Amino acid sequence: MNKDGWLREALQRLLSYLRIHRYILMSKRSTLVQKDEDARKGKLVFAVGEIFNTPEIKAHGGNEVWYDELLEENKLFFTIDLVKDLLDQAYYYD
Repeated sequence: MNKDGWLREALQRLLSYLRIHRYILMSKRSTLVQKDEDARKGKLVFAVGEIFNTPEIKAHGGNEVWYDELLEENKLFFTIDLVKDLLDQAYYYD
């Protein structure tokens, strides 16, 4: 594999990883905690639909733990999280 092919493949893997983890990385910790609480309470995300025959979907937990694991395994994500929190604090209006 030539240099450009390797770089292109690595970039594709990185982009795929970011797409999968985008929700977790862009969410505030308070949102993740709320989602985990909803899962513990058994909250429905999507009710059964008779017209389109869709199944019932309940909230799933573990969002905050997953978020912490991502931050531990990747220093760049940790830095992004820190900057995200600082920007949130700087532009938060009461």
